Amino acid sequence: MRKSEFLSGVIAASLGIVISVGGIQTAAAHDSSLNATVQHDEITPHVVSSTELADSIESEPRTGTLIFTQGDCLAVKVFSASSFTHVAGLVVGDDGEVLVYESQNGVGVRKMPLRAYLRIQEGCDLSICRPARVMDVKQRVEFVEHLESQLGRPYLVRHHLTGNRAHGIHCAEYMTDALMSAKLLHARKPPKVSPASLRQGAIETGLYDAAQSVFVSEIEPVAVEGQNWCDQMWLDTVVCTKNCWKTIRSCVLCK
Repeated sequence: MRKSEFLSGVIAASLGIVISVGGIQTAAAHDSSLNATVQHDEITPHVVSSTELADSIESEPRTGTLIFTQGDCLAVKVFSASSFTHVAGLVVGDDGEVLVYESQNGVGVRKMPLRAYLRIQEGCDLSICRPARVMDVKQRVEFVEHLESQLGRPYLVRHHLTGNRAHGIHCAEYMTDALMSAKLLHARKPPKVSPASLRQGAIETGLYDAAQSVFVSEIEPVAVEGQNWCDQMWLDTVVCTKNCWKTIRSCVLCK
């Protein structure tokens, strides 16, 4: 974002000007330049290990940072018509530990340490979005309290189509509600917010800085050679089966 756009966003925020992008409303500048799609974060992602990415995030952690995943989940892709299939939010604890909150299929709403979460994301393209400004004390308390209040709630995504609330909650709805509780944005129907529309709206309105695109590399397993052709065929079958199951688990089961 250019300096002039950022300054105009700050001024407009102080005046309470509200615009809507992708179903999301937030304080931002009434400036046509902010309506253009952000292009400078759509670049070839840097390849990093989960440890390297964790080190980078923990070097300057910021509560409210969002991690978007471009995964293979077919259900979310169909419902949201986007390559972004998941979003999770970061909270820096009072002891400095960085925690990740998410609503995950088959698990529901949960939290875990950043490094554990990033290990799960190995082999995925991520988009890291940091808040343009640090939350004040009141915003942080409300943001964290909402995230904590939903822990254990089941995951559900089919109500994304109707926009009606349900007993379950999907990832983008969870993050949108948390940001709304901190009075940082407003969405008319949070269940209809997708990871892609949340990302687009948050960046284009100046609430978040441009995203950092990274690919989290996987640790390649040590290849084991069989003692004979029959043994090798069995080992190759095991590897093939594991890879097939991993693909099915990701695409169909969304895990």
